[in-house]
Amino acid sequence: MVKKFLIGIAGAHSTGKTSFCDDIQLRLNKMGITVSRVPSFGRLAVECGIPILKEHTYSSTKWFIDKTIAAQEIEYNKESVVLVDRPIIDAIAYWMAAVEYRKSPLIFNEYNELTKIILNKNHLYSHIFATRINPLIPVDSNRDNDVVFRNRVEHHLHETLQKNNIVYTELTHSNRQEMISNLCSEIAIEVGL
Repeated sequence: MVKKFLIGIAGAHSTGKTSFCDDIQLRLNKMGITVSRVPSFGRLAVECGIPILKEHTYSSTKWFIDKTIAAQEIEYNKESVVLVDRPIIDAIAYWMAAVEYRKSPLIFNEYNELTKIILNKNHLYSHIFATRINPLIPVDSNRDNDVVFRNRVEHHLHETLQKNNIVYTELTHSNRQEMISNLCSEIAIEVGL
């Protein structure tokens, strides 16, 4: 039986997550390997009136987690390689950054509940990549470019991963191509290419 790959790419906005997914998918498709994608749900959240970014709440974070879990389960049943642009750990990092940014109190029961969900589902991921902000790369013009907020997202993402002993690979501008090559080689070997 071929191993399944559920690959999560997490990080602050405009750090290359989607283009990383695009490049992996393109390379694997050229090898004849079909890839399924779970997109970020940010646009859908805006359309539904769900708070995002600095306005993230416990409820909006739970909404993102639930949407991502449901979508990745559907895709995981279809294909052996699934790329998740913003795995569930991403939502909690944004929520914690928003709470800190607004100087609101963190409700520990809510935090513990969301962390428990993440830890219960985290074992499904074969790989988690967490991006690092490159200050030399400008933020997309249609994105929130608040440096303080983006840095807090990154901080909370890496801190949460480390604190909960979640194995991940740091994804930077300088190691990006190497990570794509390594991952695609690993998948190709697994499927027998």
